[in-house]
Amino acid sequence: AIAEFEQFQKLFVPELHNEALNRIGATIHAVTVKVGLAEAWTVLGNAERAGFWRKAALDDAEDSGHYQTICHSTAFAGGLLAAFMEDADDLAFHATRLRNLTLQHDLPYWRPHADLLQGVADIRHGATEKGFRLAQHGMERMIAERLPSLTAWCVVFAGGCVKAHRPEEGLATLAGIASEVETGERWTAGEFYRLRGLLRLQAGDSEGGLDDLAEAHRIAVQQGAGLVEGRASADIKLAKAS
Repeated sequence: AIAEFEQFQKLFVPELHNEALNRIGATIHAVTVKVGLAEAWTVLGNAERAGFWRKAALDDAEDSGHYQTICHSTAFAGGLLAAFMEDADDLAFHATRLRNLTLQHDLPYWRPHADLLQGVADIRHGATEKGFRLAQHGMERMIAERLPSLTAWCVVFAGGCVKAHRPEEGLATLAGIASEVETGERWTAGEFYRLRGLLRLQAGDSEGGLDDLAEAHRIAVQQGAGLVEGRASADIKLAKAS
């Protein structure tokens, strides 16, 4: 994925390509590519490169004045990656910004994303019940509407469920995307198994939980996903010690 994104960056000339590309889709492609690079480097555990592309995506979206692109970069480069990094303050910042954008510019499509992100931020800040209800509301709307990148957003919700100690809801949500993770959206696979493992442990399924954590570690090593590999290793040690 990184090679494809970087090839686009090398070939892309705004003066030559913007007009044609901007007729396709709802967002500016050059910004979306930078969001993808930020996501990839985050999962690989390279904070420096992830931070560079994340800032580039957010800054370029803001400079474009294109509100769908601003919302997209705020949701993905901002909120999604803050959730993956477990940074509650940054997550709350981007959730609030996204909510404000939906209200100021009448963009209801992004409201479920804002609710999910704000809810998970609230959970991480200690407002567990309030946050869980809001996150669940956003998640349910996303699932009902089958919004794009659903697997990644379900992983964000599952992370909130782990923090809120709501294994039943988290496991049910992950069950709904299991086939998609297996057959397509592999970039979330390591975190999917890691969070499912933690939720199974919370539900009292020690064997299933450890099996999932081991699978998360295996996938992370195979993919070179340093962020997930380190977390899975720590989770396995903690689970075996308890």
